[in-house]
Amino acid sequence: MAFSKRRKTQPSGVPRRKREEADNLSSNRLLNLKVVVYSLVFLVFSGLLIFVCFIGLSPAGPQLIAKQPARVRVVAEIPFVYESKVLTEQLIQQRKKRVPPVYRINLAPYSQFEEYIHRFSKDLKELEKTLTGLESEKHTARIKAFALEIEPRNPYNVTAEDVVVLLSEANPENRDTVIKEGLTILREIFLEGIYDLEHSIIEAGAGNLSFFNIHKDSGHITQVEVQSEEDALRYLRINLAALDVSRELSVALYRLLRKGLRPNLIYDQTKSDEKINQVISSVDPVTIRVVEGDTIIEPGVKVSKLDLEKRAAYLQSLKTAPHLTIAFSTLLWERLLLTIAIMLSGGLFVKISGISLPILRQQFLLCGTVIITNLAIVRLILELGEAYTLGRFGIDLTAVIPYLAPAAFGPILITILTGPGSGIFAAIMVSLFNGLMQGNSIPIFLVSLLSCLFAIYYCRDVQVRTKVVRAGAISGLSVAVCVLFLGLRDALDPVIISNQIIVGLTMGIVTGIAVVGFLPILEHLFHLTTNISLLELTDFNHPLLRRMQVSAPGSYHHSLMVANLSENAALGIGANPLVCRVCSLFHDIGKTVKPEYFTENQNQTTNPHLKKNPSMSALVIKSHVKEGVHLAEQSKLPMLIIDVILQHHGTTLIQYFYYKALREKEKQRTPPLFPGAPKIDIDEVNESTYRYDGPKPNFKESAIIFFADSIEAASRSLPKITSQSIDELLERIFQERIDDNQLEDCPLTFEEIKEIKRRFSFTLLNMLHARIEYPTNTEDSKLENEPPTKQKGATRTKPNRS
Repeated sequence: MAFSKRRKTQPSGVPRRKREEADNLSSNRLLNLKVVVYSLVFLVFSGLLIFVCFIGLSPAGPQLIAKQPARVRVVAEIPFVYESKVLTEQLIQQRKKRVPPVYRINLAPYSQFEEYIHRFSKDLKELEKTLTGLESEKHTARIKAFALEIEPRNPYNVTAEDVVVLLSEANPENRDTVIKEGLTILREIFLEGIYDLEHSIIEAGAGNLSFFNIHKDSGHITQVEVQSEEDALRYLRINLAALDVSRELSVALYRLLRKGLRPNLIYDQTKSDEKINQVISSVDPVTIRVVEGDTIIEPGVKVSKLDLEKRAAYLQSLKTAPHLTIAFSTLLWERLLLTIAIMLSGGLFVKISGISLPILRQQFLLCGTVIITNLAIVRLILELGEAYTLGRFGIDLTAVIPYLAPAAFGPILITILTGPGSGIFAAIMVSLFNGLMQGNSIPIFLVSLLSCLFAIYYCRDVQVRTKVVRAGAISGLSVAVCVLFLGLRDALDPVIISNQIIVGLTMGIVTGIAVVGFLPILEHLFHLTTNISLLELTDFNHPLLRRMQVSAPGSYHHSLMVANLSENAALGIGANPLVCRVCSLFHDIGKTVKPEYFTENQNQTTNPHLKKNPSMSALVIKSHVKEGVHLAEQSKLPMLIIDVILQHHGTTLIQYFYYKALREKEKQRTPPLFPGAPKIDIDEVNESTYRYDGPKPNFKESAIIFFADSIEAASRSLPKITSQSIDELLERIFQERIDDNQLEDCPLTFEEIKEIKRRFSFTLLNMLHARIEYPTNTEDSKLENEPPTKQKGATRTKPNRS
């Protein structure tokens, strides 16, 4: 028997094993395909990261700031040669200082003075003739009167004492000869050129120029020794003292001629620039050779412009050196391995920690796109800063470049669009690669990560756009605080610290504004809906809601009640209450097409279902789902709302018309009341005709609205509102839906279902609360006219109607 039994069971076991093997083979193929797809995505994303962050990036070292002490030593690993613009400019400035300025000699002051002296000589001769006929006692008075007479014509302030000496110490012929010789000496001094020390473009002092280039009238430029007014006066006094005259006459003549001595050099800007340009063009660029092992930056020494230039030349040489194929490719391989290690670590971290990351493909693509875009912006800013493209703004770019990078841009976007878990992952990725691009800087990584985490914290549940800007500003504030502490640690110049703080705050605000601008674009491209867009849809003046208020007021009121129920329940299980509210408001918009077919809108009018068979009525009832989807698509409502419209009935049974059809079918089977009566033929009742097309709820908010819609409608039929009756209603409807497998695609747990029922019960008891019956005016008048009843221990008073 055992053998025969074994023979009987064997045929049924073989196909079962074959089916299991086929299923295993199919699952293995799917698993292998999944692994291949994930591997390709991993490689593509890693390749994009390497291309954006590292291809063509110089091997940047530590951050160096001009005029601040260096914290590390930088040693040349390769020999290189470069032309130093700093030293060349210094050499040019030195040569420019050694170029004498070009002046033109101006003899106009001498000509004016010479003309005055000739008139003065004639006046002296006239005075001398006048004095010949006067007594000697009157000579002094006459000479003083003469000085007063010529004063209006005397711009050189010739004194009476000098006039007396000129008259007494020489006869007219000798006097004319002496004055003529004095003018000759004065002319020679003017021809040499006299410069004004106070208004000269050349500073006085040891080591400065002592000669000028004099541009002659002939066109030649002659280099001569310069003389100031003081030198010219000394030369005049020495030459006048050498004349064969008395000392008194020499002194008087000196006092007379010195008044005509004036600076007579006019600066020639054009010729001076020509001389300077000739010198500059002859200066060869300064070439610096650095051998391998030379120290480029010394620790503890203030970094000069020459040091920064030498380091920049060194970094550039690393790119173009002959050993590029070995050393630079080695560095690139290091970065490649580091990128893969970071990606693997990130994947393991997400897998182990259980952070909620987006599962949908478009959301995964969104996260990758935003991270790559953010890093591309950071790379672009670093490249522009390195090329000093932004130097015209007058900010020390070397100090502020690290804080110009908007590291929080991507994490804020991803947090708003997909959630804080994805935002934290993006923050870690962006901060890591930002630090790697800036010379493996740990401070840059920490500052970026901290600013991103602050931004994520303040925008995780954002619903208005101004709070997005606030989150960006707070991230900028965190950067400013970190910059302050780092600057105090490194003893940076207060001006540099203030510039860094201003840049950090400004970039935070700019990042928030940029996020506000990019959000609608990304929502449209990736078919996502944020709380900001949902909040805008809660406006009761939306055309669809206004249409429902007018054409289907009962359904509109029902939607409001469902919104209150679902919003409160969502708060209890950690779902999104705003999603529940908005989707509840729009879930029944399809009823506006044929509102009279729904009980809440009939208002005691004729019921159109009385004229239709149950299957047609069920078809009309089911059509409000398709009509709602059509209206939502026409109004460009988010896909999230359309999903709820499709799922808010699942595949439940329209019980009223289904059981009505069964009753009519049962009547068909009963014998006719009298012989010969016509027999009505009714088709078989197909349950699928009376079920909604679905799909079933597949996310928590949709399931909450699915239950709230049924509960709110059923609660209207309760004869008496008590806690027990509501709990019984909730238990019955929930159990029916669970038994009907309506939640098989939804991630709700039994603990969450229990909390939803508790929240529904609380909300329904408050929504359907009872009111006391207020007395009418007739009853009030009866109470006033009724005599008080004498009862022991009680008195009757007039009711307070306030």
